[in-house]
Amino acid sequence: MLKGPISDRCTEAGLKGCESLTDGVLEYVDGDRDEAVQKIKKGAAQNFPEKIHDFAEALRALKSIPGADQSSKSPIRSASTVPTSA
Repeated sequence: MLKGPISDRCTEAGLKGCESLTDGVLEYVDGDRDEAVQKIKKGAAQNFPEKIHDFAEALRALKSIPGADQSSKSPIRSASTVPTSA
């Protein structure tokens, strides 16, 4: 359910490596943090930091999607911090 919106945000941000970034965010949300961080870092390495920051901001805006609430403990909220620290 989240793959489409996450992939769309990645494409809209003009990023390269969207498949890796999208899969990494989804794995992070599902709880596989170690594998997820590696994929997110791989995708992030193909882009300028400013674009990754824009993508992270777009992820934080996904509050209208089930499972993507904005509580501080939300998995999607946590995943959105990984690209900015990659």
